[in-house]
Amino acid sequence: MDYNIFLLSVQDKVDKEDLSTLKLKFKNLQNKEKVLSDLILLPLQDPIKPLIASIICGTFLLWWLAIDRFMIKDYALGALRTILSILSCVLFFYLTRSIY
Repeated sequence: MDYNIFLLSVQDKVDKEDLSTLKLKFKNLQNKEKVLSDLILLPLQDPIKPLIASIICGTFLLWWLAIDRFMIKDYALGALRTILSILSCVLFFYLTRSIY
């Protein structure tokens, strides 16, 4: 497989500057076939989908769900963000209730 075909398949998932850097690095590689066979197996995602999901969740006040983190498979940060958001809401309601 030619590296140009791979670059065409990932051009919507990588910045233009990074794409030109990748092209230069591919030209200097010794074992292109091995690297390409490993790169094909990477689960790359379109970066705009988590952004859209985050905007939609923020619009409907569901930002605390951390949908964007779970979409990019960053489960630890997504869980941490969800737990901290819920704890801060509980703490806020507890403190405001104890004032009155």
